[in-house]
Amino acid sequence: MVSVSGSTLPRKIESFQRELLLLSWQGTDQRLIPLRNCVEEELIARFSHTHSLFRDDNKMVYDFLEAATRSTIYAVSIKPSQRTKNGRKAYTALIAQHAGEDKWERELKSQESFLKTRVWKGNSAFSLEKFIEQHRAGYISMQQCSEHVTFQLPDEPTRVRWLLEAIQCSDPNLIAAIAHVRADKTGVNAKRNNFEACVAYILPMDPISRKRKAQNNGHTIANVSGANVSTGQKESVGSTGVEFRYYTKAEYKTLSDPQKVELKSWRQKQHNGKNNGKSKTSNEQDGPVTKGQLRSTVASVIQEQLSKRQKKQKQSDEQFNALCHALSEFSGGTSANATAAAASGASSRDERVVKFATKLQGILSRSSGKKSE
Repeated sequence: MVSVSGSTLPRKIESFQRELLLLSWQGTDQRLIPLRNCVEEELIARFSHTHSLFRDDNKMVYDFLEAATRSTIYAVSIKPSQRTKNGRKAYTALIAQHAGEDKWERELKSQESFLKTRVWKGNSAFSLEKFIEQHRAGYISMQQCSEHVTFQLPDEPTRVRWLLEAIQCSDPNLIAAIAHVRADKTGVNAKRNNFEACVAYILPMDPISRKRKAQNNGHTIANVSGANVSTGQKESVGSTGVEFRYYTKAEYKTLSDPQKVELKSWRQKQHNGKNNGKSKTSNEQDGPVTKGQLRSTVASVIQEQLSKRQKKQKQSDEQFNALCHALSEFSGGTSANATAAAASGASSRDERVVKFATKLQGILSRSSGKKSE
């Protein structure tokens, strides 16, 4: 009896299965087909395309591909196989057009360029941890590409060298950590020869993460300082017993004068804190604006505009009367007649005087408008 070791048993079983498969097909097909690497590839290579189930399987494969590529740029590739529902043809077209060697080489070139040329300076909110994750993702993508095209993957020292060269930050703690990694070269697990060990050592020195942590600690201290030490909650009741909240008109009237003063002071502090210390203007009100307040505001604005218009009209009338008085005196009338004409109104004035006065007043108004501009 021949003994077989455990390591060679699966290999012998697979070889025996391949021999049986070859003998079973020699009776029907005399063509010499080269043997594959495994039984699965052998079955794929020798499966008949004239079997009764091939048509159904072929159509099912096309349906799966059509559903997967629907409304994408890849749907054009399987369009020629739409009428015949040829899944095998659609699959080979997709592989040839979108998963060929040129696509893998392009992805490989892109990832290699990223690992060699992209730098991290630590000037923005993009942390060192995210940058290292991009390095990991690029290396994993290169591993996938190497399964389809011939390429020599970078070893661990090369990955560490690319990462350290890409970090161009002036933070002293991070610079010291990088120098320590470059000096640690002895042994297989040395930081200079192990990418993950290097990352685990320099990542805690990330200035972006340390700055965020310091800011979060500062916010926590600020929140604790604004809380009530005895209860652990923020103040909600003042020394006069007034609650710091919104009050309706009826509720506000029931408050005492000291409570109103304390409530007003508290609201002023809250408003100044929200507006970075800016003082509250006279137009701002505590609480929402009511209809009565809006009506009174509109009425005051309208009254102000009417007063301005009446004042302007009065000044215009006084100017016109003065012009008429001056023109009447200039035309030969006495000052007494001019004064009586001005007092009696425009009906007793000379038409020429009124006409000249109107023109002169228009000229004066236009000239004053230009000066104001």
